[in-house]
Amino acid sequence: MAKGMDENVTLNRLYSDQISGEEFPEAEGIIWLMEELSKDSLSREFFVTSSSFWLEDILELAEFEADIYVDENDEDEQN
Repeated sequence: MAKGMDENVTLNRLYSDQISGEEFPEAEGIIWLMEELSKDSLSREFFVTSSSFWLEDILELAEFEADIYVDENDEDEQN
């Protein structure tokens, strides 16, 4: 979701290395609940619960595009 926000928001400033890297263990403290609502070959829709401290800058976006990766642990749990 950080990819949908300006680079100067708190989330991007504090966690730029984690966001651009392969691991982000602090994400559990930022995203409290994330539920996939829909998925097709080109898009996914999620319901996210967090603090407005982290995500208020994304509230006005209806959608955005970003490349993502799946954590190895998440991928293993899905199989």
